[in-house]
Amino acid sequence: MNIKTILTGCKLLLVLLLSCQTASLKEVSQFEINHDASDGLYHTLSGVYAKLNKMKDTSPEIVQLYSLGRSADQQRHIPLVRMSFNPELVLSKYLFVAGTHGDEASGVEALLYIMNRMLTLDETTKHRLRRKGVTIYFVPVHNPDGFAANQRENGNGVDLNRNFPFGYTQTESEPETEALVSLINTINFSASIFFHSANEERYENLVRVPVELGKGQFGPKEEAENPLWRLAYLVKQAGNELTPLIPWHCSDEMVDASGIAADWCSSGLMGSAVAHLIQQPCLNSHPAVTVELCFPKQPMDAARLQKEKEEALKIVLKVITEF
Repeated sequence: MNIKTILTGCKLLLVLLLSCQTASLKEVSQFEINHDASDGLYHTLSGVYAKLNKMKDTSPEIVQLYSLGRSADQQRHIPLVRMSFNPELVLSKYLFVAGTHGDEASGVEALLYIMNRMLTLDETTKHRLRRKGVTIYFVPVHNPDGFAANQRENGNGVDLNRNFPFGYTQTESEPETEALVSLINTINFSASIFFHSANEERYENLVRVPVELGKGQFGPKEEAENPLWRLAYLVKQAGNELTPLIPWHCSDEMVDASGIAADWCSSGLMGSAVAHLIQQPCLNSHPAVTVELCFPKQPMDAARLQKEKEEALKIVLKVITEF
């Protein structure tokens, strides 16, 4: 038996194991909420769960609720919402994640807004999504413990967006990371977007592209044909449709930091220049970007927050209809 056969067998075994792991994904009829479900400008964690419950009650033919896993410290549910517009025809699947950093609540609010709007789309858009066989997976709060405490890290004090198996990270994999890795390794997503909020004004409206795209390997023709660039361009184009004060722009700055989710998702699409950074290949590699919605992380002006939600909605609709 040659080495190629052995490696192929090992990969198949790994895929099987991960498939079994994700097959145990728990569908839930309702997320349990506590007494602290009151919300102001931003939702509490219980308020998020309550909002998801209401979506399921309102549109059970489209919305399915799952627990992706449990948080590291408080064992809170990591909510996963699946929306299918044509269950008989599933051709393209998209993943949108927010709340990886618990103190970046604007991304969570944006996904809640987007999910609600998905249930009230005009008939033309609905028909287009049905024809394309679009199914969308939303993880509105990837880091429930951090979100509840309004802190960047998870309950173990780990930055989850430096915890994915890409780069030079030495941190042990956290339960929240493992849950998302398992999902992505099992489902063949067409594209994914990880929503964050900027910690500096210059990063507002930024599309952080995977690290390889900053290595100068692509000319104009290669960029036009590269799916990573195409995803980034669609995000920029959609965000700029509302003429924000700070134009949407692309950068790979800081993306070669360790363990960023979008880099790991795209790892199988990258060339030899960054192959040494791949600790554990993504079994279903696909185009993925990090989107920095706004600065500050949690705008306290209702009109400003609404503008960020509208930009995020434009981005998601552009990607699922044109990518």
